[in-house]
Amino acid sequence: MSGPGLDFVAAMLMSCAVASCAQNDASYTQVEAKARNSLARWQQMAPRPETRVETVSYQHLVAFRWASAALDDQVRAELRDFLGAVKRVQGGRIERVSLRGVAANALARARFAALGQELRRLGFEPQTSYLPGTAADTNGHLTVVVDQTLVLTPDCATDQPDVLARPNTIWGCATATNLALMVAEPKDLIKGRALTPADAETLAAGIKRYRENQITPLVAPETTGTSE
Repeated sequence: MSGPGLDFVAAMLMSCAVASCAQNDASYTQVEAKARNSLARWQQMAPRPETRVETVSYQHLVAFRWASAALDDQVRAELRDFLGAVKRVQGGRIERVSLRGVAANALARARFAALGQELRRLGFEPQTSYLPGTAADTNGHLTVVVDQTLVLTPDCATDQPDVLARPNTIWGCATATNLALMVAEPKDLIKGRALTPADAETLAAGIKRYRENQITPLVAPETTGTSE
């Protein structure tokens, strides 16, 4: 076939192809189009998440009975619960425990001594901070202040798009969270500790044993049960 007939067939095939493409484009749903647009749109990467280290202070008022420096059972229990709650804070480390109050007379000083002894019994070495004033200013009561260093984990929550779109991910957030949960000393995230002097003799002895093939063998794993 040649001439006008061939041109006619080519024109018909071209028109069918164009119509087919138009029909396919029209068949896309709005969700698919939105997904395509979200994938093609450029977005600024979120800043790298990091852990934060902060110092917070907790206060607990210790009330004494009138003209007494003794700690009754209820006061002891309340103090123990307060310190226990602070110790259970995740990612926290107690840096300092101090006593604050007015030591205007012998009774106030006796209360300082009794409360300090109770704190030492609970495993804390308190620092004393005397406030100016008279015993009437604080009703003779003392305040226990606990300073704690906290490691705060980053917020890994993020809004997710509609279906058929790429999920949003905060890269590095899981790593930063794991580091915050594993660290033993929160201040190490701010500044590392200086290395202590190494024992050169001990290090040299290890190298000598290795060269002389005097290495302690690994412990063989123990197995239980029988195989058939």
